[in-house]
Amino acid sequence: MGFWISVIVGVLSVIGLLSASHFYYKSEEYDEKYIKK
Repeated sequence: MGFWISVIVGVLSVIGLLSASHFYYKSEEYDEKYIKK
């Protein structure tokens, strides 16, 4: 049981990191396009 909990937690943390980095990249891209004219 504990093994599956750790697997789920690992997957969720990886997904969280990926979505966070993707969101950060998108906001950086937005800054490049609209703020730094």
